Amino acid sequence: MTSLFIPRSVNTSSVQFEKIFESFMLLELHKPSKSIWLVTNWINDIAVLDNRVGRLKTNRQHLENQYIHLSDLFFQLLGSSTCNLIIRDTPHNEEFLHTMNKKLEHSKERKQRLRIKRCETIKEGMFLGERFCITGSMEWTFDGTKEFIGEAIISTAKNEIANAYSHLQTMYPCSELS
Repeated sequence: MTSLFIPRSVNTSSVQFEKIFESFMLLELHKPSKSIWLVTNWINDIAVLDNRVGRLKTNRQHLENQYIHLSDLFFQLLGSSTCNLIIRDTPHNEEFLHTMNKKLEHSKERKQRLRIKRCETIKEGMFLGERFCITGSMEWTFDGTKEFIGEAIISTAKNEIANAYSHLQTMYPCSELS
């Protein structure tokens, strides 16, 4: 796959987007990117991987045989990746940040790899790793993925991924992330 466009549609895009997103999350857990970017207006600690039958083995036993939530995924990735989280500055997103801080309170090394920037407005969402780029009008909330009605472009083209990294590093310099 080089690029895939998921159109605005309630009927098919939710399932399509969810399955593709799960595939990229499994890829990241298996072979983490050095740097991951998540840019979104709204974020909740949603279930992102179904591990109820325990097929996905992790180094945290409490994740086996249950849904794996976004905060669990980030915690795992922070073991070897820098995660850049760009979110809208709104009280809605504070619960997710609180959950992440609780998970990271005993892991100074992982906490240093999480970089956060709050912005007044975010025009387009993005999820970016070394092998993929997902852009579009998406939200990482209970309604945003289960009832996905945004448009998304998913790319595995190296030049598009490189351009996306460059774009994000220009818009959100690391010196501004805390």
